[in-house]
Amino acid sequence: RHMQWYYFRVSGLPRGVPCKLNVVNLCKRDSLYNRGLRPLAYSERRARAEGVGWARACDRVAYFPSLIHQRPAAPGAGGGGSFRTLTFTYTPSFEDDTVYFAHCYPYTTRHLRHDLAAIEADP
Repeated sequence: RHMQWYYFRVSGLPRGVPCKLNVVNLCKRDSLYNRGLRPLAYSERRARAEGVGWARACDRVAYFPSLIHQRPAAPGAGGGGSFRTLTFTYTPSFEDDTVYFAHCYPYTTRHLRHDLAAIEADP
């Protein structure tokens, strides 16, 4: 019912050419994307060249009902409503790059271990 998470990568986009991406089958009826939130992007080439990590680097963001309908959660539960689509545009700054996209900043197992070790070291 509240699903809005995504994390994926795209490779080989031409530099300077806007690419429209659609994330489908999201479930939340409304989203902060309709109030200015932008997807996160991480460019491998930009990180190496400029030291820039995750950034809100997408534009033309919209979140809206799709034509795909959800199945009811249980038999006889009534209609499930429409899935939602998130659409946005990303313009690559580098040739031959791999770019990752995410709803929120990834929190890796490595980060978790580091944070837990810091907590254990300073009770």
